[in-house]
Amino acid sequence: MNSIARVTADDTDCVVAGPSKGTGSHAKGVAPVETAAQAAVSAFAGK
Repeated sequence: MNSIARVTADDTDCVVAGPSKGTGSHAKGVAPVETAAQAAVSAFAGK
């Protein structure tokens, strides 16, 4: 399974995809990808 997260903040939109095979559950696979997307938007937005 692969997970895709999209995060939008102000004028910044970020989509991050990552492998989540072997994480044991959907939620455990999605969580790290969502965290990475949020960190990317924060970095681009200067927050």
